[in-house]
Amino acid sequence: MDIGIEILLGIGCSLIAGLILIYIKKKLLLRKKNYIHNTVSENGVNVTSYIKRISGYIDIKSSLSNKRKTEIIEQLIEVFPSFVQLRKKFLSEVKKNTISYLKNSKEEYLQNCAWWSISSTQSKTGNRFVIGFRNSGCEYWQSEPFYIGCFNCGYCSSVIHDYLPNTHDLELQFDKALGAAINEKIDFDVIEFLNDGSFLNDKEFPEEFRKYLFSKINSLDYISRVLIETRPNYITDKRIKQLLKELSNDKQLEIGIGLETSDDFIRTTCINKGYDKNELKKAIEIISPYKDRVKIVIYTLVKPAFLSETEAINDVIVTAEYLCELQLKYNIDLILKIEPAVVSQGTLLELLYFNRFENIPKYKIISYWSIIEIIATLYKSEIKLPLRIGAREDMDTVLKVPAIYDPEGMFNQYDFIVYESIQLYNTHGSILKLFADIEDAMHNKSFYEWKNTVADTTATELVYSELIDDIQDLKSHKEQKHRKDFLRNLFTALDRIEYGEEGKTFARSIAKRKNWNNVKVRNKQIQKFIENQFRKILSNIYIRIIESNLEIDKPNLLRIFVQIRDLKSRAVHDIWLGIPTKK
Repeated sequence: MDIGIEILLGIGCSLIAGLILIYIKKKLLLRKKNYIHNTVSENGVNVTSYIKRISGYIDIKSSLSNKRKTEIIEQLIEVFPSFVQLRKKFLSEVKKNTISYLKNSKEEYLQNCAWWSISSTQSKTGNRFVIGFRNSGCEYWQSEPFYIGCFNCGYCSSVIHDYLPNTHDLELQFDKALGAAINEKIDFDVIEFLNDGSFLNDKEFPEEFRKYLFSKINSLDYISRVLIETRPNYITDKRIKQLLKELSNDKQLEIGIGLETSDDFIRTTCINKGYDKNELKKAIEIISPYKDRVKIVIYTLVKPAFLSETEAINDVIVTAEYLCELQLKYNIDLILKIEPAVVSQGTLLELLYFNRFENIPKYKIISYWSIIEIIATLYKSEIKLPLRIGAREDMDTVLKVPAIYDPEGMFNQYDFIVYESIQLYNTHGSILKLFADIEDAMHNKSFYEWKNTVADTTATELVYSELIDDIQDLKSHKEQKHRKDFLRNLFTALDRIEYGEEGKTFARSIAKRKNWNNVKVRNKQIQKFIENQFRKILSNIYIRIIESNLEIDKPNLLRIFVQIRDLKSRAVHDIWLGIPTKK
């Protein structure tokens, strides 16, 4: 009798679940019909047919409930036509600018890379040289009907439409950027190629150019590690063998693959990645015989479109668990690299951040307290993966960076402490040092405001309570005392620049100048002002302006990314400034 009841209950539950799914599909179909009038098309595909495809995503497996999946699909369907128009307009501007650059200064444009930087990493020197090339761009987004590609990716702003740079131009791009990085006199022993697209796609990077790069790297005795990025479908046994043949045996090769998330629904609906986990598994299987010389770095995106802060944190943890399973299955070490989402121009995140949709909540920037929470959660778990955290400047046309913001939209005074501490964690991997560095920031109200949005008790608090005695002991060390004194003075300088009338007056004048689009002139003017302000408080420092932009959302900040080197401790401090440009 009991068994019969259990069977009936099981059948009843299955019927209810089936009816719910039918209801959801009908609801999505109705939503889709509301957009049937929209006939925007590209390459023979119109928005309506694309929306039909989106409505079918409800069947994709996910850790999210069917209710949340439905909400996300409905939101994507509603914004998709507007996103197509935004993307089209953005790429049109990029192409227009490209034509102008090629007409006025063709050689200078083609023979200088899109961007380069020196960032932190776990290595002997603790620094990596990173470069993004100006080339033909990612084949994936260019093959999509509406050229949308990955919803969050803004690297496409550096591509050269309808013009493929020759190998010589690409070689000069690398040589010039490398020379400039060497002149910074910051020791680095790692080179990373971060670009729009895939390093192993011959159409994007010709084979002869790859050979040149590796030949050049082989001549640099101090380089111990090289990282390339690629979509998994370009990974073949032949290409891996060729790379290892061209790269000297004393250098480690790393291959970065953007899985973004182990959740198939999120990867498809919120990111539009264009491949599934089976392609990743195939790539890992191909690389595994060469595991002594090749490491695999798996990128995970923190907070793609439509996810809440809590959902984003949980998604990274679930993805890390999945990677542990793959590591065990294929007997190869995987490195987890988490990438906090950046709002870049021409992306779905731009549309959602500046959205004008009544029924869709504005996209909220991920807080760097959430990145600390992920690190703390992984530390307390059984998940044992090498961990790296991406820098927030590794993207083109940034409109809004992930950060700890005050309610009025200014960078919180402790933002750079938390951000920098995370980047330093990349170099030492010590949870104790990380929490010693952020302890003062944890007593700031921004931490409690963040905590109220995610959980009653956080992993961050639990780890802090476990380490508190060791933290106090570590902070008594001479090195930590110097860091604390240096940062106290840095705080004073930051307050003068961001909140002082002199800084605001300067920001307003810079924003109004006609030469704003001349990056070299603009950054030179900013460099002079920043140097004068910092040197009133700090001595024995080296300052370099990396990037400057105007944020178009309130409070309309002149955003400046500056690197300050403490010549006494040789520590490099990455600082993001935000100075209001409106009275």
